[in-house]
Amino acid sequence: MSVPPSVTPPSPDEWPNTLRSLTGIAKGSVTTITCPSHGFTSDDEGVTSVMFKQVQGMVQINGLNAVVQEVVDASTFTVNINSTNFFSYSSDGVIVIDTGVPAIETEGSQTFNTPFQNTA
Repeated sequence: MSVPPSVTPPSPDEWPNTLRSLTGIAKGSVTTITCPSHGFTSDDEGVTSVMFKQVQGMVQINGLNAVVQEVVDASTFTVNINSTNFFSYSSDGVIVIDTGVPAIETEGSQTFNTPFQNTA
């Protein structure tokens, strides 16, 4: 596929970052996620969907999609996953913001308010 000469494709550095690193997951009927600088606000509650990847220990959560239920503070939020019977979280992991209204990100002179994902 060729790109028309009038269109400049974005470099990988121009796409907003839709990954957030995890530092903790607390088991429960509603799972509590510790994710410093997640950027979510009350506007994300019940709207934003995230997917878990590369979590160590609580491996059952990997690949699951969840909806943000409550933004507790700047580093903690809850999701609609019942993790009561999951293994305990030990380390690592990321969330991928799939949908919703993430924090607005600015890259150069461009402002994004919707996450983009390169699926190629």
